[in-house]
Amino acid sequence: KIRAIIVTMNVRFQNSNLLVYLFICNLSLSCVAISSPNIILILADDVGWSDFGYNSPESPIPTPFIDSLAKQGTTLSQYYTHSLCTPSRASLLTGLYHVNTGLNFVLVPGTPAGLSSETVTLPEILKEHGNYSTKMVGKWHLGHAQHQMTPVGKGFESFTGIYTWDTDSYTKQTYEEPWKRALMIDWISESDNGTFTHYAEPRHSTTVITEVAQASIRAAGREQENGGRPLFLYVPFTAAHSPLQPLPEHAEKCTHIPHLWRRQFCGMVVGLDEGIRNITETALEVFGNNTIVVVTSDNGGSPWFGGMNAPLRGSKSTPYEGGVRVPALIVDFSTPREVPVGDVLSFDGKMHVSDWLPTLTSMAGIPANKLPATLDGVDLSNYLRNPIRACEESISKLEASCEGPRTEVLLEMWEVGDTAFGEELDAYILGDYKLINGIVRDENYYQESSGYFLKTATPRIASYAMETLIRGLEVLIGEGPFDVVRIILTHKVFQRYLTEGQLRGLEPTLRLYNLKNDPTEAHNLALSLFQPGKFGALKDPADLSAEEKHYVEIIDTIKARLEGIRNRKPPIQKVAMQMHLDRWKETFVPGDCSMNPNIAAKDCRFTHSWVDDSDDPWNETLISADEYTNQKLNTLKINVIMAVITSVLTTLLLWFVLVFKRQ
Repeated sequence: KIRAIIVTMNVRFQNSNLLVYLFICNLSLSCVAISSPNIILILADDVGWSDFGYNSPESPIPTPFIDSLAKQGTTLSQYYTHSLCTPSRASLLTGLYHVNTGLNFVLVPGTPAGLSSETVTLPEILKEHGNYSTKMVGKWHLGHAQHQMTPVGKGFESFTGIYTWDTDSYTKQTYEEPWKRALMIDWISESDNGTFTHYAEPRHSTTVITEVAQASIRAAGREQENGGRPLFLYVPFTAAHSPLQPLPEHAEKCTHIPHLWRRQFCGMVVGLDEGIRNITETALEVFGNNTIVVVTSDNGGSPWFGGMNAPLRGSKSTPYEGGVRVPALIVDFSTPREVPVGDVLSFDGKMHVSDWLPTLTSMAGIPANKLPATLDGVDLSNYLRNPIRACEESISKLEASCEGPRTEVLLEMWEVGDTAFGEELDAYILGDYKLINGIVRDENYYQESSGYFLKTATPRIASYAMETLIRGLEVLIGEGPFDVVRIILTHKVFQRYLTEGQLRGLEPTLRLYNLKNDPTEAHNLALSLFQPGKFGALKDPADLSAEEKHYVEIIDTIKARLEGIRNRKPPIQKVAMQMHLDRWKETFVPGDCSMNPNIAAKDCRFTHSWVDDSDDPWNETLISADEYTNQKLNTLKINVIMAVITSVLTTLLLWFVLVFKRQ
């Protein structure tokens, strides 16, 4: 009765919902006490440094619930990922740098690449050594050519969501060419007992991911009432990745934002905030304070798709801070907070996405000797649960700082042939210094726009032209069907144009920054090492000042670290190689589309694993994504030219008709 009365109360004060749920669970028999914490790991997609309110008070995007979580737990001020989604997701679930998973770039459609059968994952460890129930709802994007690469093949007992990357929020369809029928539908609900169902889920992706996650929590609660296991629930949302298709009720909260893409992105994040609220409140209602909630993002935001990283430089797909430094927070409701609720508690040391595996397994009570011996991740559980106490212990041990054990981070390592970009790039942080060596696709600073076009520190006519083209084509074709082409136009065509100065030796490709003194990476310390006007030629060592010699020592030290990683890493999977999509289409399977009136019967086909686990998925005849994309760009050019010709002819015809009528 007490529980029913409290649930119906509409109490509104700061953090009231969370506090009420904790109080309810102390009185309710439905909140089961088990020794290991229930862990909810929530991953946003393409959310940048200034896209959550708690992390950027100037952000125009309302995220009240995420902001309230930040005031209940520990925020991470130097949390790093890799610059693209597949590498970060691989690192998150394996505790390894992306190059040590073999997946250092985005998986393209129809690729045989994926997590290898030898790679141990976070859910596998939690299930085997912590007796956890492991569930996943959302976006995988770590390969599904073979069943053993899929979520249920890598340690999750159940999975509902998408295998790939870029799906329509309502139909879950992916498109090869926007002027053709959809390539396929990507949605599955499967279990590790071998059962699965493909169906055309009609609900918005954010809505269905939230509701299935809530159902998973409630099911786990019922099992725990009967002596069941603790829950590890991984919820990688598809939001706020494009296509930018917010629900109308979420878009209504963003009408104050003038720029179209930013306004659409805002609606996606508002939906994300609501989904995280619903999942968290359900977890607290069911599990009580025996709950850990993590909220973070896979990589920096892309301003060309509505994200924002200001004041940091760069964006998604770049190793600048804007591409790899993202919001992150953790709330351990089972541990008393060191400061009052509402006060900010921040861990200011470095943390990398690979650190979640040893950190969360430690919080789950799993001994370190049960983990793989060659992890790149570091256990930061003490610093995240009690950063103040951990700092005091560090001081008592005469350690140099309170910033934790991680002092180095590998951010990027691309070699020619590894990626669809076809360029070399290394990026590494050592202490306060960061080295970026190679071609960077977008070196811009972006700010909140107050007008029609994106706002950058260095405006370009080409930028305005590309933005106008993309907007026009999206209106004509639609967000979902056009999105793959939009990604190609942005990341392959326009960002390739931005690298011309670097490729021609007119701009430096060796960069060294002191992040402590220069967190926005405005001052390249390596510039003074070059001969005047020659970015490809370094000064004679005898001509260097003492300070410049110090910079050379730092660069050489970091390059040695990079070379050590390069020599030890396993072979990189050629993730930019794919089956020709005409061949890939032959592997699609039928499903149930009766519940979604937006899907035609001829389009009711789904992607599914197509190679037996005992076979070699690389035996297929493959084509590089770069070559395939060039083919599609040529087709796009032809179609755009034909559309322009058709428009001109139509206009002339209408003009002649009007003239004829007047006569």
